Amino acid sequence: MSGKFSPLNIGTNGKGTTYEYALASGYAEFMERLQNNMLFRGFKNAEKHNLSKMDDCFYKRHLIEQGLALDFLYDPKESDILMETEVENQFVFLKSLFPFINTKSDAISFFKDYLMFKNCKCVPFYSEEDKGEVMLPIELILISCGSNGMASGNTKEEALIQGFCEIFERYAGSQIYNQNLTPPTIPISAFKDYPVYSIIEKLQEENRYKLIIKDCSLGKGIPVLGVLVIDEEMGKYNFNLGSALNPGVALERCLTELYQSATGLSWYDITFEQYANNPKYDESFIFSNGNKLFLDGSGNWGVCLFKEKPSYEFKGLNDILDVTDEGDISFIKSLIHGLGFRIYIRDVSFMGLNSYYIVVPGMSQFATKRKHYEVLNDTYYSLNSLRNIEHISKEELLDMCKKVNNDYQLLKMFSFNFNEMLVFHTNRDLHELKLEQLLFMLNYKAGMIKEAYWYLQEFLKNKDFGAYKYYYGIKDYVRLKLENNSDDEIKNKLSILYSDELAEIIDDVKDPDKILRYYEWPQNFNCENCALIDECCQLDLLRVVKNIQGKHQEANINHNTFIF
Repeated sequence: MSGKFSPLNIGTNGKGTTYEYALASGYAEFMERLQNNMLFRGFKNAEKHNLSKMDDCFYKRHLIEQGLALDFLYDPKESDILMETEVENQFVFLKSLFPFINTKSDAISFFKDYLMFKNCKCVPFYSEEDKGEVMLPIELILISCGSNGMASGNTKEEALIQGFCEIFERYAGSQIYNQNLTPPTIPISAFKDYPVYSIIEKLQEENRYKLIIKDCSLGKGIPVLGVLVIDEEMGKYNFNLGSALNPGVALERCLTELYQSATGLSWYDITFEQYANNPKYDESFIFSNGNKLFLDGSGNWGVCLFKEKPSYEFKGLNDILDVTDEGDISFIKSLIHGLGFRIYIRDVSFMGLNSYYIVVPGMSQFATKRKHYEVLNDTYYSLNSLRNIEHISKEELLDMCKKVNNDYQLLKMFSFNFNEMLVFHTNRDLHELKLEQLLFMLNYKAGMIKEAYWYLQEFLKNKDFGAYKYYYGIKDYVRLKLENNSDDEIKNKLSILYSDELAEIIDDVKDPDKILRYYEWPQNFNCENCALIDECCQLDLLRVVKNIQGKHQEANINHNTFIF
């Protein structure tokens, strides 16, 4: 999005073999995310039911006066259901999403005590088995499956096929990773009758890279291919999956996926390590590394890709599909039923472009163990305190710092952006503030000086002394503090190296309680006293969301008449 919202970096990537195809792909994905309520999240407090529980404040009064209070969060027909009731009514479905829950009481305990859901919001889906509408817990589905299965297209069939292919791709990849499978190699000559063959030849002629095509069907007929690209000079690799009912198109998607990232093609070390089912690595790392494979492609697949002996046999390309939509949909249904899974579809085509959210429990989700949901859960919950960081108690700050320090490496793996925990804003200083700088200040204020010093060291790694002299001065000040030097001793020792900056350095860090004072922090909806009031986009974006919800209400989508 441009204009006032540009600093928020709200947008999507597009991919394709030409600029036009890539642009169209980007627009389609934007509409897909928009209609699935994935672009503007964090407005739970603005829902009428939640707003009624909020203490009187400017934010609450303004929303009511301006008619910006939201009637719903996900769907005009959504309903709030007690967790006990939902577990009683939908235990089989919930167990298919969270296979580690064994009993109804176990499920209630997990959802209420760990995921913190006393109630759940249920929205309409089409059940392929029941041939009609069912109400399913959207928040639990999103926690389990994320955006996997969200798709849009020029026609209903095109969008649905694309959504199912995304699920196939994720499922095949997760099975390869978690089961340490070695996909068989497909000879490049198998694609000589497909248009993509010329692209492969050109890539091999123009680059020093070695391209290896992998059959990622799992030996079950799942339409997924992979391309392993090896830079033999650097000793690095890249691997990407693609799914389509036409093998040539699937291969094209592997190649365009390699360049989808805004930073271009990324390379990873060939480690010859096995990650999954390896006692050398804890479950948190195995899950986080695997999750990164599908979030942004930056995880490491491990040795399974490089073994010579495949885990199953390549049985040839399936070239009888991609002829009619009816035949393709029939194939998809048969494949999923044969694997023992059920299909649920949410129609969100309320703004004119065919868009859906497809959920196939057992295929859609990557997390399958209770331990997977422990990764970062408490840490994310404690980070909510950032919304009122200047006014939380010392105990709350200390608790947050301990949790964040413990999970710092995982936060980095997930490219955590602390601004997502705040109100929507355009404050440049906060958007440019690095996580390590923030964690230095928080730990310093909490009295955890040793940890604060460590974050400063992390921030300054590979940074030029001249360009970052002020920060190096702070680092040396903190180091001398750790060595129990008095203020006079510190001033004496730093006076020559930091003569011009010394007064500023000492003034900025001598009082830990004031370490946050040079940044403008939100006041947790106390708008009159909020330093970000002139740069806050919360209300402006809420107007956009309100307009989008109006379109959703007008569409009056009926899943009982959905045809699949």
